Amino acid sequence: SDADPASIRSGLLGAAAEGIEAAFANGAVILAEGLSASAFGQRIALDAGETIDGLGWLEQAFILPAVVAVAESTTGRAALDNQPSALALGIGVGSALVLGPDGAVELWGRKQVTVALGRSFVSSNLSN
Repeated sequence: SDADPASIRSGLLGAAAEGIEAAFANGAVILAEGLSASAFGQRIALDAGETIDGLGWLEQAFILPAVVAVAESTTGRAALDNQPSALALGIGVGSALVLGPDGAVELWGRKQVTVALGRSFVSSNLSN
């Protein structure tokens, strides 16, 4: 397959994204797996540290499919270096992060989901 995160995002813009948003607003669970999951973050991390706008379902977030440890992902580290106020979600193969109504969050499948915070989240004053 020639799919890449940028082309998947392009395919979801417009009527498709509106339909997904309407379904979610009416109680549907949206399953985005593999590379398509990356489109649902605020930004999409590309190779070489480049980023593009995502669909913005998770504010200030990069979603990294097939990544169990964000710290070991070159793409994830570069994205956080370039966007220090962002966070990165690594979602391993066979795992799912499920977002539901009223802020509900569940892990499905193998439950291999990690979160890495950009450096702006690190407090320089740990005594507070």
